[in-house]
Amino acid sequence: MLFDFLSLLQNPDFVSGSSLSLTVHVLNGSITPMGVTKFYITLSVLFCRGVTYENVGFNKSAWEKYPYHSPERGWGAKRAVDGCHPGWFGNYCNKACAVGTYGFECRETCGNCRDISQCLNTNGTCLGGCKDGFHGYLCKSPCNTGSYGIDCKEKCGNCLDVYKCSLSNGTCLTGCVAGYHGNLCKTPCTLGSYGLECRGTCGNCHMCSNTNGSCLTACDAGYLGEMCKTPCGRGFFGKNCTHTCIETCNGCKNVNGLCDSGCLLGWKGYFCSKLYGCSPKGYFGSNCSIPCPDVNCQECHMESGICHVCKQGYKGQRCETVSKFADFINNIKFYSLLGAFCLSLTVIGILIGYNIMIRKRQLTQHQPYDHQESCDVNLPDVSRGYVNCEELRDMQMYDTAQ
Repeated sequence: MLFDFLSLLQNPDFVSGSSLSLTVHVLNGSITPMGVTKFYITLSVLFCRGVTYENVGFNKSAWEKYPYHSPERGWGAKRAVDGCHPGWFGNYCNKACAVGTYGFECRETCGNCRDISQCLNTNGTCLGGCKDGFHGYLCKSPCNTGSYGIDCKEKCGNCLDVYKCSLSNGTCLTGCVAGYHGNLCKTPCTLGSYGLECRGTCGNCHMCSNTNGSCLTACDAGYLGEMCKTPCGRGFFGKNCTHTCIETCNGCKNVNGLCDSGCLLGWKGYFCSKLYGCSPKGYFGSNCSIPCPDVNCQECHMESGICHVCKQGYKGQRCETVSKFADFINNIKFYSLLGAFCLSLTVIGILIGYNIMIRKRQLTQHQPYDHQESCDVNLPDVSRGYVNCEELRDMQMYDTAQ
């Protein structure tokens, strides 16, 4: 082997950046420690275990201001140590980098510094902090997905696309998810609205989900369903649609049962509870001239003639059945009337008899007295020339005294 550097290169003392000066002799084509021809080989080797070269000065490349071109030379400026410290330039390296630049030869551009004049000219550190939406010493790293603002401390709202949240102010560039509105999509829909851009209207309930409109409380009277937008079926109304409309209604209001669709023929009123018909009762037809079809019917429908009220003592759809209770009541009424009639006759007879007795007594007490007859009976035959019996008595009494 002509020359063996392997043992030398593997020597741990031969490290990156070392400068080695060797004196060797060349004899008969071989290199030995001693020889006739002496020459010096100075090696400046920059490497990391023989892999790459490293600038031992400022970790930067160098260049030649006035290069000397020669195909025979094997060296150049790339291994030279030259230039200014980072952040400075000029022949004497006494000029700082312009605002917005930094580093070796001021070739680097400052990041998103809040105050660009506070960008350190040596390493680009933003001394005044970063602009909204960026973080790190150099302020070149944008906020992570879902964050924004100063030092990326703010959290994005309910954006439709979280990747479209503005890094600087958190504005949702593609809009909000259902149930929220506003630039930041952090404001829920107001009470009574829901959905995308809060355009939906809640159903008939006190509170609904701002996202899909489903009712969180029970439905109001007259409505059913998850969103309380389905009205009660025909013929039903009220809470949970459990109440039945009045039979005489032609369909009722689903909320309170009012007969808002009108009544069946022959009925009227808010609840169709008032029957209207012909007067006098017992007739029907447009002119109320046709008697009700059922004999025992007291009131019938003015258009159809169907009986609604039977005569006393009858029942059934056509008033064809005699009511036992009605018979009993009728019997009581009959005997009561009979007794009352007899009692009335008795009282009248008593009153008539009593009246006759009183009249007789009155006639006896007030009968005129016959003075002439009395004189004839009680006095002797005397001359009839006296004025009255009193004069005769006086005379009689006088005679007796003498």
